[in-house]
Amino acid sequence: TSIAWCCIIACSIIVTAMTRKQTSKTRIRKIFHLAVVIMFSPAIVLSSLQSFLSLCLGVALCMFILVEFIRCFLLANIAAISAIKGSLLDFIKTSSSIVDGFMNSFEENNHSIALPTGLVFCKPIIFSHISLLLGIASTIWIYCRFISSLGSQPIARDDDSRKVLLFLGLATVGVGDSAASVFGSLYGVLKWSGTKKTLFGSFAAFVNMCWYSWIMQYVMDILTLRTSICVMLTMALTALAEAFTTENDNIYLPLYSMIIFLSL
Repeated sequence: TSIAWCCIIACSIIVTAMTRKQTSKTRIRKIFHLAVVIMFSPAIVLSSLQSFLSLCLGVALCMFILVEFIRCFLLANIAAISAIKGSLLDFIKTSSSIVDGFMNSFEENNHSIALPTGLVFCKPIIFSHISLLLGIASTIWIYCRFISSLGSQPIARDDDSRKVLLFLGLATVGVGDSAASVFGSLYGVLKWSGTKKTLFGSFAAFVNMCWYSWIMQYVMDILTLRTSICVMLTMALTALAEAFTTENDNIYLPLYSMIIFLSL
């Protein structure tokens, strides 16, 4: 599993590096949205890998934060760190400049955090990859930690339909948000009032989220009429939320869809 994940990540980075000059930043980010869907869907289907996936997501989050710390802080103060000298200093400068140039491909206003000028940080924190991971991991962590652990208790007995939470993050961010962006920018004409989002993009998001969710339910053997209807209502409201929200939808959409689904 780990080897397959590494191969998918490597392919995504290569494709992104080859196409980032000819492709918009938004579409470049969607390559990684697709990559996480391919990576994590098999692990969600196999119940034996769900705890391992939850652990891996936590480790990956720590690594992402560490990389951003190095990129924003260490590079700005590398000359002041006297312990780093010679070839090690050259290696750090070269590798960090490559990482910095690659990460700048994803910097946009609502996906980066500008820091106060008085701080020693010299660059805005690029939050897109961290928010993507958090959005996908949030529903998985909530299910693994709070819902599946209650299954043996008579007061809060779990049922199989709650397993939908495991892939809600992938459905909303990995599939729905990507479909809305790609199809909306390519084929969308009519726009929602007061937004830049298109009706066709929202419709594409709804359709793609539904078919992905139904496939996952079928493979996980939790496909029922009631669950399917609840999923359709959840995805319809999530598609509308994606069209009108101005917040970081990588985090907002999974949590929003989870609340809706649990309330149905």
